[in-house]
Amino acid sequence: TLVVLIADMHFNMDPIFVGLRPQLAFGKKVGKLDLQAQLGVDFELRKFASPRLLGGVNATYHAADQVSIFAETTIHMRNFGAKDFETFRFNLMTFGMKFYPDFKGLDKRALEINLGANVPYTSAYWMFHFGAITAQVNYYL
Repeated sequence: TLVVLIADMHFNMDPIFVGLRPQLAFGKKVGKLDLQAQLGVDFELRKFASPRLLGGVNATYHAADQVSIFAETTIHMRNFGAKDFETFRFNLMTFGMKFYPDFKGLDKRALEINLGANVPYTSAYWMFHFGAITAQVNYYL
């Protein structure tokens, strides 16, 4: 079990302002299943800024030594209660598989191949994204 408090700060240069992004994350390994959740807010210290809600949940099932299946969601929302704007939302569901090829000379799980797709399940203001398919290769030194 892992609980993490994330204290993130960012600087913007044009226009100049500071942002604070505190988050709380939780992770737990239950047999072959890895669970993770995080929730936080993003505050920009400037005029007319609205806080953003950020978060997500991930579940990864390790079906075999060389294959894992994952599903996750990410949440990004802002402009809560604004009189002139609908709440901005861009929340995604992502799912896919991870493969860990076992090549001679490589450490176990040093190479990771990810195949996945995502679909927005609720959105406002991001009208032309209907989903994506992705492939990724990671090599851990």
